[in-house]
Amino acid sequence: QLRRIQFAIILTSFPIAAYGVIQHWGNDPMNINIIDRRVVANLGHAIYLAAYLTMAFFVTLERLYTTCQIFYLYLKSENSLLRSATVPYTLLHLITISVYLVVMGTQITTIILTQSRGPILGLGAGFGFALLVGFVTLWRKQKRWILLSLAGIGVLGLFCFALFRLSPLKAPPAFSRITNQLVNPNSQTARSRFL
Repeated sequence: QLRRIQFAIILTSFPIAAYGVIQHWGNDPMNINIIDRRVVANLGHAIYLAAYLTMAFFVTLERLYTTCQIFYLYLKSENSLLRSATVPYTLLHLITISVYLVVMGTQITTIILTQSRGPILGLGAGFGFALLVGFVTLWRKQKRWILLSLAGIGVLGLFCFALFRLSPLKAPPAFSRITNQLVNPNSQTARSRFL
């Protein structure tokens, strides 16, 4: 039952995300007004769209990970009976992995095109949680590499924060709304945080 729910979430998120990309390029068949070039697809508001796609993205990521893990174990097996049917089974897994990658790419693209701060920050927090779970899972086997990876991620995070905070470089257009309002001390969002 859980897998059916996951497939339903993934299948319904793809047309919504694809509609958001189509809407961004100006080919909207329903002529929904786009405010500030933020796509809304058919969910009515950019935040609703990005929040829904952020949740669906992690369901798709889990299915992709599970499919890749099964595919890896299948290729690693040395059972000659399984090897005789390699072509159709391998092709099925490759097609499934490709479909998941296309769906994830469409979801990420639409999330970025919505230019919503909260869901993009939620996407980052979700990736952080996924990394944490992965590190805890691998902790017993490779402690040294995990500690070095965590230190590297911390240094990279500090560097990126300093770059956005101190550098006069402009962020890419899709992220300018996020970085300008979060980092700029004179923005309305930053001023409301200091009240």
